Amino acid sequence: MDIEHGRGSEHKKEFVNKVAEKLGMSPEKVSAALRDVRKERIDQAITERIQESVQNGVITQVEADRIREWWKNRPRHGLPSVAAVWPRHEPVLLRRPNCTGACI
Repeated sequence: MDIEHGRGSEHKKEFVNKVAEKLGMSPEKVSAALRDVRKERIDQAITERIQESVQNGVITQVEADRIREWWKNRPRHGLPSVAAVWPRHEPVLLRRPNCTGACI
């Protein structure tokens, strides 16, 4: 979580500072931990969605493996975050059956 930029950054900064104070940690360590947890949750959601797509016959296991490999090695800079793009513009290959909107 970048506590210096983005929407609601003052609220995020205040939240991180309060958590840090309660835990007796630096805001930087709390922010880094929150960033790590967010990344882990996104990675888990992507993995689950890919596997659902294989189980539902939307993509093959080979395609799933290629997608996972790309995700693991994707560029980290210069691209919008997954959270900013995915909910409204998720890839068709990974869309859940009967999902007409943001079904994450």
